Amino acid sequence: MSERMRQLQAGVAISSGLLINLNAGLSALAATADSDIQQMSRQYKLGRYVLAENLGREILRKDPTNLDVRYLLGNIYYKLDDISAARDQYSYCVNQSRQTHRNLAAARLAGAALDRMASGTTSNTTDASAPSTAAGPTMNVSPAVLKEAESILQKADADLLFKRRQLETVVGHTEEFARSRIKEIPLNTIHRRMSAFSGIQASRDNEDYFTAPNHDRPGEIAQIRATETAKINKLIEEYNTQTAAIIAAAMKQVDALLGAQYCPTGTTGEQSPAAPQQSGARAEKTIDAFTACGITTRHLQAGHKVIVVATGSAAHRAGLATDDIIEQSTFIPAADLLKVTIKRGDKHYSLTMHPDAASLASQKRTGKKTAVASKPSSSEQAWARIKDSDIIFVQDMSSNMASPLGDTGLQKWDWCAARILDFADSISKNNSKYFGLMQCYQYAFNSYKDLSVPALKQLLANSIAMESAVLTAPLQQLAYDHLTTTNAKPLLILVFTTGKQERGDALEAAIKTILDHVKSPDQARLIFFQIGEDPVGTATLKMLDQDLTYAGYKYDIVDWVKFEDLQTLGLSRAILEAYESPRDPGTTQIPPKPMILSDRLAAIRKQAAALAKN
Repeated sequence: MSERMRQLQAGVAISSGLLINLNAGLSALAATADSDIQQMSRQYKLGRYVLAENLGREILRKDPTNLDVRYLLGNIYYKLDDISAARDQYSYCVNQSRQTHRNLAAARLAGAALDRMASGTTSNTTDASAPSTAAGPTMNVSPAVLKEAESILQKADADLLFKRRQLETVVGHTEEFARSRIKEIPLNTIHRRMSAFSGIQASRDNEDYFTAPNHDRPGEIAQIRATETAKINKLIEEYNTQTAAIIAAAMKQVDALLGAQYCPTGTTGEQSPAAPQQSGARAEKTIDAFTACGITTRHLQAGHKVIVVATGSAAHRAGLATDDIIEQSTFIPAADLLKVTIKRGDKHYSLTMHPDAASLASQKRTGKKTAVASKPSSSEQAWARIKDSDIIFVQDMSSNMASPLGDTGLQKWDWCAARILDFADSISKNNSKYFGLMQCYQYAFNSYKDLSVPALKQLLANSIAMESAVLTAPLQQLAYDHLTTTNAKPLLILVFTTGKQERGDALEAAIKTILDHVKSPDQARLIFFQIGEDPVGTATLKMLDQDLTYAGYKYDIVDWVKFEDLQTLGLSRAILEAYESPRDPGTTQIPPKPMILSDRLAAIRKQAAALAKN
């Protein structure tokens, strides 16, 4: 082979290597970008708009044309009431898609958002606030006065937005600092026990006892969370006080500027007389009128708050708002009018509305309120998810599980086995359900798949307890077996244990393995049933249930059922309640920016527009 040919081959090999490295680098960059977008979306769903905005800006520095990020930023700005910035992001998505024909899905969503903003309607995508509930001034005022009132409200609204962003940033940094401290705590907690035997191994055990750091991970995490939560609650309390002061000052200035002109129906602000008790047919007609106008309240006695005002209803159009206090109400059937006097803050207003004719006629015909279409209850939905899951029973085979249960004379595991079989029998009725069973020992575990109820019963009856049991490795293997396959069914793992783990056995490692393989919180659920009341086991299982998402794990998939609750509820009900319980987001929910100033501002702008037309 000539020298020239060798050089050409070497060049081809180098080029191929560079191309492979380049492709690998691009794949890694794409994976990183996708991960960042997922994190941004997660922060947005949690209401952490400032953190989500910062993540979006960081992504756009590397990829300014990313339409998914642009669309999410539009939603974030809409949530923050920065309509101009939201419109810019949505418009960019639409225009860029037209030029490049890229990411049509994001462009369609952005276009729909622009259409809704133009028409003044809301959607589930942006979850915008309801239309203004503040009524506008009834007497003519000069445009200059309205302009000054608008300026006051704009400045105060901007101050509220700044305060919320400031709070969210500080809270985010506080939680990140707490998580960094948690990461420093060793995952594998050493359960130190002095050795009573002589010899070299005993000396090593004793040396470990005296020299190893004494880390109680569950207790330390709980203490860190309690400390940081107290700081965050104090910050939120200060935020609420500051925002209330900003709102009160702005409303006071605007009220002083507009004077008595700002009253929905010209009321003087004097205390209205308490509504007399209504009875009989008159009270029934008034109740029907309230329902037809979209008002939900406990009853019609004076001094009770409005619970719900249906969006788009007659009450909503008249300016009634949630938490307004009903002081007086009168329904005039001849004129088909409902008049109410309300108290909002320290002001009093009178509102007049026409009940929805179709709704009122329907109630007159049936003699009762319009029925709402029945929907499946949350319990029915949860039970359906449970039945559709791959169910694996995990059995702690330690000697503690073989000890007697109180005065019953039953071993703990025998007591558990009876409840497992009852639950399995109820699940398998009419659908031939099969189950998995994993028996965990100290150095090994037995795994069984596709067990019918009779086969499960036979295995449980022949279970033999050993000295100790380790759960981490079996749970990790279970995650590999079920979550790495193409099986589309969710995984439900039911673990029966004292909760006290052996030396070096950290259940967090197993849960992390499971989380590494799930793409949504509904893909796997892990429920620990504590048998007995061992304090070490309680601390461990409580941490797994309550503190993992706070420690930085991406989903809350763990539930812990106390032994007394298992005895009281029974296994089926305990599992159902675990499914129905709210998931822990792992981050503090920041109070939303109050919309009262935005509502008042919208009313003043509406009045200014009406004056301009005249």
